[in-house]
Amino acid sequence: MRDARRWGLPETEIEALRVVLGGSRSEAGFSGVWPQNRETVDAFVGGASQWRTALAFEAGRPRTLWIGLDYAGMAVALSARGLALSAGLLSGIQVMEMGARDALNASHRGA
Repeated sequence: MRDARRWGLPETEIEALRVVLGGSRSEAGFSGVWPQNRETVDAFVGGASQWRTALAFEAGRPRTLWIGLDYAGMAVALSARGLALSAGLLSGIQVMEMGARDALNASHRGA
């Protein structure tokens, strides 16, 4: 729940999250992100508004096609947060981006 507070989630929503998770994660135990991945996760979340999308049609219905992150926009978003987009950080962001992109696109196909 520390991360939820850190990102400004209201206490009412944090409590709802705690109920959904069923207390399976303690404040002192697993926090959801391994310490060595924290900078990458923070950077990915910090630039989460920088997705490139397109409109696609499947069976005559429109849907969002998630293409990938706009790295120029990501660099600006990170710079505004005091982070530099290094080669190592970009590599970690790209790993998260590929997983997120695949999951977002699959969610529209009922996968």
